[in-house]
Amino acid sequence: MDEDFATSCCKLFCACILACCSFFGLCLAIWFSLHIFIGKEYSGGPLMFRVDSLSVHPFKFNISNNSSRITANWSVIFSVGNPESCRRLYGCYVQSLDMGDVNVSLSYMEQNISSMVTLYPKYFEHGHTTLINATVDVASASINSSIANAIVEEWTSIGAVNFTIEVDAIAETADTRYRLEASCEEIKVDFSPNMTAGTMLGGSRRCNARLKKLGSID
Repeated sequence: MDEDFATSCCKLFCACILACCSFFGLCLAIWFSLHIFIGKEYSGGPLMFRVDSLSVHPFKFNISNNSSRITANWSVIFSVGNPESCRRLYGCYVQSLDMGDVNVSLSYMEQNISSMVTLYPKYFEHGHTTLINATVDVASASINSSIANAIVEEWTSIGAVNFTIEVDAIAETADTRYRLEASCEEIKVDFSPNMTAGTMLGGSRRCNARLKKLGSID
């Protein structure tokens, strides 16, 4: 009787050990699979991307029932950092980046307000931070009247307006081409009492940025 009980306990203990090993093995396999996938899909790793300043002057509204227009001169300064160290398991690059034209768009409630392009390439040295200055001369954009009214209402209620900035560019290392995508949300702009000029509130703001691998360079 005692011998049968001891045998049963031994078998139960072995079964528990086997189940635990199988469970942890499965978790480890899933963890590695996810990181390998992330490394292939976004092999650029975590760029540091932030908005340092934003200003607009002049800023003019022309609101009508059917269509409205915004005439403005925007200036945005970004900081882009190429981190010196990151986990290789996440597929981080350890090379400097060459970047061509940087496309910058500013929107409110998903309505495009203005688009800017920096017309000169950038070189992001590994382990350093580089500034990007995106400006657009006085330009006029047609927007939905409901969006224009929403901007005025937000400014009237809190004295500021929250915009979103999207960034898109192609970046290259010595042998690989990437697409840089960054989203900077809730960029709060404080406007003057007559709403003809504005500046960003709250200091620098970190953006969500990633590099998506496009392919190898022949």
